[in-house]
Amino acid sequence: MRTGIVALLATLTVAGSCASPAGPELFLDPWRAPALVERIAADSTQLAGFSRLHLLVFSNGQTLYPTGVKPFAQGPAFVSNDLLARTEEACSKAGVDCCLAADLLTWERADTDSPGLFAKVPEWFELGESGGCGSGSDPAKYASPFREEVRTALRNVLVELATRDPAPDGFTLACRLSPYQMLGYSVAAREALIHARSMDPIDLTDQGRLAWWALWREERMAEWCAELCGELREKRPNAPIVAWGTGSYYAKGLSLKGKTADNWLAWMQQGAVSEALLDTTWHERWNRAVWGILTRMAQEAKQKPQAGGPPADFLERLHPLVRTRKPDGTPCLEEELKALDEQGAPLTRAVFWPVVAEDWEAVRAVVTRLSEDLPPEGGKREEGDGGAKATAKE
Repeated sequence: MRTGIVALLATLTVAGSCASPAGPELFLDPWRAPALVERIAADSTQLAGFSRLHLLVFSNGQTLYPTGVKPFAQGPAFVSNDLLARTEEACSKAGVDCCLAADLLTWERADTDSPGLFAKVPEWFELGESGGCGSGSDPAKYASPFREEVRTALRNVLVELATRDPAPDGFTLACRLSPYQMLGYSVAAREALIHARSMDPIDLTDQGRLAWWALWREERMAEWCAELCGELREKRPNAPIVAWGTGSYYAKGLSLKGKTADNWLAWMQQGAVSEALLDTTWHERWNRAVWGILTRMAQEAKQKPQAGGPPADFLERLHPLVRTRKPDGTPCLEEELKALDEQGAPLTRAVFWPVVAEDWEAVRAVVTRLSEDLPPEGGKREEGDGGAKATAKE
């Protein structure tokens, strides 16, 4: 794959008018690529060319560090290896900000060993219309954001992260449900809608009411996200909070949006988050218009600003997340880069996610090339503005 990447880089328009002076960023998942995280923790020079690391520390209903929040536990593979502290130290040596990332609702992932939380607290999980949790298209299991015990546990996890020593440079949060099936038929979710609108989700069958329910879910998720971000800002008022959201969200109809319910632009409008990582498969045919849609939305926001509307500069706060593997495990870095370049997305503002350790050298080759195109005044984000501007490197 390395040879193909090198050839591809010669054809890409890597620097454009939207290019962020801070440079490309990195996303690491210790559950999928522990050896790669270990490699970076042991050698800070591996971070050369990156401006920021988003390190997944809560996922699969587990933590990367020892936790006191129940029903969660530290992932068995991370016990006694102090991986989080060593990675934070490597970032400090490299002059790279380290944002602690949390996938808040995916409590049992399909791509790693189950922590068994569904067996312990099944009533805390969200259900599909048939009453099941997980499907053939998405076997992952999601916690219910409508259940108070879930919200309390996750709030406590974030407080635990925010009060760490050393203090985190920022936070990256995914607050979304399954993109494949409508989850919202648990007792807690049904009671929430009945209490709010005197309707039971199982009785909503026509498209108009289903679309209305999807909008209601968006609003409830936005309220919850604001509460969580408020907790973080109380502890770390100057640390940036980044949404890790569905990249194709605004290319979908309302009923499809309602599945994930992660309206990240609404979170940005209300000031809960300052930036967003856009997570999608950019090369897929149905996603090839995504960046163009966002660009048109940004142009409209600048030309016709509205009270309560999207921030006029929201496009400059977006980071395309570039995965190196498709869900089936086949490589896709070249396809993703081509698709983003064709859409006019700023590759110098991309966040690269080497899904497996074998993809690391290809990612480094790309980042080295992108770093060559950054302006000389590019530098590390200044924390006090929520991560939106850059200051010159010393």
